[in-house]
Amino acid sequence: MQDQSASGNDEENAYSAMSSEVYKNRFSFKELMKYFGPGLLVSIAYLDPGNLSGNIDAGYYGKYHLLWILFLSTALGFFFQNRAMMLGLVTGKDMAKLCR
Repeated sequence: MQDQSASGNDEENAYSAMSSEVYKNRFSFKELMKYFGPGLLVSIAYLDPGNLSGNIDAGYYGKYHLLWILFLSTALGFFFQNRAMMLGLVTGKDMAKLCR
């Protein structure tokens, strides 16, 4: 008799552990905003006046000779962002935690 009750108790513990894990992985708008805010600030930092004037100046003097660099840097940026995203999805950690 006691073996059956212990077995039932183990099943309940496994179910509660499973349900708490599912609850951890739920979408949270608050959690999204923790990462969205700094990301928005970093993306705006690329639009500073010094960067824009430097880009315009390089375009004026380089004409179309530097256009391939723009294509290459965009493709490499997409590749590295994709790899970082996949690494984060697989491990559940961000790049700062993985670099430590």
